[in-house]
Amino acid sequence: MQSALVLLLLLAQCGVGAGAGFGFSGVFGDSMVLQRSSPKNPSARAAVYGGGAAAGSAVKVALSPTDAATLRLATSETFSTTAGEDGSWKVLLAPKPAGGSFTVTATSSSGEKAVLTDVTYGDVWFCSGQSNMELNMHFTFEKNDSYAAVAQGKYTNIRFFHLGHNPSPFKEMQWLTNQSIVTTNWTIADNSAVLNGGHGSQCAGRGSGDCTGLDQFSAACWYFAQKLTDRMITEAEAVGDDSAAAAAAAIVPLGMIESAYGGTTIEQWVSVEAQLRCTNVSCHANSSIPYSAATAEACTQVKKTPLLRCDAILC
Repeated sequence: MQSALVLLLLLAQCGVGAGAGFGFSGVFGDSMVLQRSSPKNPSARAAVYGGGAAAGSAVKVALSPTDAATLRLATSETFSTTAGEDGSWKVLLAPKPAGGSFTVTATSSSGEKAVLTDVTYGDVWFCSGQSNMELNMHFTFEKNDSYAAVAQGKYTNIRFFHLGHNPSPFKEMQWLTNQSIVTTNWTIADNSAVLNGGHGSQCAGRGSGDCTGLDQFSAACWYFAQKLTDRMITEAEAVGDDSAAAAAAAIVPLGMIESAYGGTTIEQWVSVEAQLRCTNVSCHANSSIPYSAATAEACTQVKKTPLLRCDAILC
């Protein structure tokens, strides 16, 4: 399986919003999935972002195993970094294989602490686009079969996360690193995920903490993760290993991050630097979803011919 590192690459381009207390950035939460290393990419290192530290101060991040199985394979590690002028900080953790259960603790120079629990390693996928990606599970014909399988514990390797609508601006990906914009939680695909989140039309107030159930999650993103898991299960069964532990180890955790907004144009998802390398940038008005100042800047420097819209992206 090809690992998806796009999220980490996007994060590397961004700063952390200032004004919040010391802590992790909003997309980092309990029960999250960090990008694993793999035989194809053994040096892959997950990045952890945060903010609220004193400018130029030291920040330490400790990664600690939390169950007996993980303790047999990993030891506690501590990583250090220096906060930027805006108080933001980033730490690259050591490469880790899939699985495990960890606590991630960040400590400021003044002794402030922020803690993430039940963190695991796996493959992180970023599901993005317009209304086709945003369409949630509630509107699909096969949802009940998926809900039943989830309730029975078939897909507990899948953990998913909603990102809120943040129209200004997409291109800076602020909701991936800002401490206050993102307020939802990571959700493990178990029976509580089926029961939580409500039923009905598109989830009102995405990003407000009330849309953690599977019913309100992107259907395209979920079915993709479900298909990957089914394939891993089939491959594990084909090996014929009777060991339950070996079979479980073959099922890689999947972290599915949905960020979709119907009606957006591709320019709203692209950095101004990338737009300035293009010969065609769309500059047509969109009053309901405003362009950022940077996109407007790009429009003054390049040709004003509309680009094709991008309807859905799975990275």
